[in-house]
Amino acid sequence: MAEELDLASCDLEFKYNNEEHHTDLHGVDRLIVRRGQPFAITLHLRSGTLQPGVSAFQLIAETGPTPEEKWGTKATFGLTDTINKKCWSASASCSPGNIVSLLICPSPKAPIGRYSLTLDHGHKVKLGEFVLLFNPWCLRDVVYMEGEEMRKEYILSQDGLIYRGTPKCFNILPWNFGQFEPGILDICLRILDENPKHLRNPGKDCSGRRNAVYVTRVLSAMINCNGDRGVLQGNWSGDYEDGTSPSYWNSSVPILQEWKSSECCAVCYGQCWVFAAVACTVSRALGIPCRVVTNFESAHDTNSNLLIEYYYTADGENEGDDSVW
Repeated sequence: MAEELDLASCDLEFKYNNEEHHTDLHGVDRLIVRRGQPFAITLHLRSGTLQPGVSAFQLIAETGPTPEEKWGTKATFGLTDTINKKCWSASASCSPGNIVSLLICPSPKAPIGRYSLTLDHGHKVKLGEFVLLFNPWCLRDVVYMEGEEMRKEYILSQDGLIYRGTPKCFNILPWNFGQFEPGILDICLRILDENPKHLRNPGKDCSGRRNAVYVTRVLSAMINCNGDRGVLQGNWSGDYEDGTSPSYWNSSVPILQEWKSSECCAVCYGQCWVFAAVACTVSRALGIPCRVVTNFESAHDTNSNLLIEYYYTADGENEGDDSVW
């Protein structure tokens, strides 16, 4: 007959796990791990030991306001002899002194976001919470990037250069992405929670966060404030008296902090390179490899017919809205 564990406490091993998962730059005061890679926790028992086949229990990992297994936002799994890195799994080893060491591996296809971890051994005990991110170090994760130098640049680097101007006359703008600055990861997660799809159907939106393409599309829409609670208000008029000139910014951090402190009101103002830089910060924070690419002479197709159309009056004035710049 299965026996309940006499659990006293649980140690989520913040420092060790965050260093192993390349998330320690976010801080070591909470558990932040990546998909498809095991993390360790320690159970301290009041008495007794873990007895395979006798001490039966399951672990439950949940994310989102309405977690469901059919959406992939809830996972229930027991102990196995070895970790299966293709899905949620766990294995255990016992140490002297009423200590049980658990290895838990999130699925490489799990939705990213905030999770709760629960132990079910006859009754449910919440072990703690953690944040799950994409994993460019994991072959089974769709965001996998080969080469440590590339990962250092596209994920871990907090500073970079942005090119502005024209093909024959450009300048270089140093930029602080600051994806590991205090509070930035939480702001990035809030951006996901404020997107219109989440507000309409939070369960379905949280399920979609298993897909990096879905997440990047959400971010692309939320970095500007067209019809939503996005981060930046664009302005190309030259009049910035009621805000900040786009040319003033040299870091994503104050932009994201202002968006948060204003309760998700758009920050004034941004232009192309500012949008790109903030998108790069948020992507890197969530574990998606990213860099800013400057494209000169970009075609702007205003009616989505994949053509650049010019309309001229008899006086030679261009009346069309399409342009290349």
